[in-house]
Amino acid sequence: MLTLSESLEILHLKNENFTEKELLDNYRTEAKKYHTDLNPNAKEDKMYIVNEAHSVLKEFLKNKDKKDSQNTQEAKNNVDLYKEKVTEYAKIFDLSYTEARYRYDTYKMRTGYTGSIIDYYESLMIKYYKNKDLIYSLYNELTTFNGSITYIIDEYEDNNKDKSLSIVEWLQNRVAEKKISQVLNINTREILSAYQNDQTYGYENTFNEYIKELYSFITKLNLEEINYNFIKINYKREISLGNNKTFIEYLKIRLQIELLKKETNTNSDELLYKIFETLEKNDTLSETVEEVKEKIFKKAKF
Repeated sequence: MLTLSESLEILHLKNENFTEKELLDNYRTEAKKYHTDLNPNAKEDKMYIVNEAHSVLKEFLKNKDKKDSQNTQEAKNNVDLYKEKVTEYAKIFDLSYTEARYRYDTYKMRTGYTGSIIDYYESLMIKYYKNKDLIYSLYNELTTFNGSITYIIDEYEDNNKDKSLSIVEWLQNRVAEKKISQVLNINTREILSAYQNDQTYGYENTFNEYIKELYSFITKLNLEEINYNFIKINYKREISLGNNKTFIEYLKIRLQIELLKKETNTNSDELLYKIFETLEKNDTLSETVEEVKEKIFKKAKF
């Protein structure tokens, strides 16, 4: 019996994607060449081969149509199954079914994603929805918000292209920036300027890490009587004296000054700095804070 490829070659069909009409047309063309009633010089075995090729391809086409029909039904069943599941995910993310499909199709087109729509929304569930309450809580610290979590996800993905931070870390950093700005009465640009300045003095961490560190120090400081201008003036004083400290290093010192203020019940910054500098030089720690304070008081009046 002839193979599929042999039959295609005999009836001059290019590949398996032929139609019923193409098969019939090519069969008739070949039959005219080799049918003994139409061509007395033709050999009977040639016509036999043409007939066999036609039978093989006709059977192939019949099976192919049946298989295509089954695949179509299976695809339809899958679509129906996906629709039900996608509708569930759509409700979770405050989307309509159409919006949920569009979001997936857009993501595929933009990133080359090859997973199914179910895979896509399950990954969103893991990355975002399990932290929904924390995400809402952090976002409400930035602004009063009664909208959809999808809005927050879009803002995160638009503003954190390299995904170096998780959505929770990204929101925590934004909250930290806001609180730093409120406490010191400065804007983000000034924070960035401080970061860039610290880089010139050897600070090597990223801006995100800088925000975390800065926020950590500032929340420990007693800033009720200290404003940013006061901190900045004192920091510039340190720089002018040749003490090339980073702003964060200065804040560490300022934190210790605040602790000394409580310990010595002293409000004079000049005295506090002298105590701090003396203690810094006193490697043996043989003198107490009070002893250092008394020595300094003997040398100068405060």
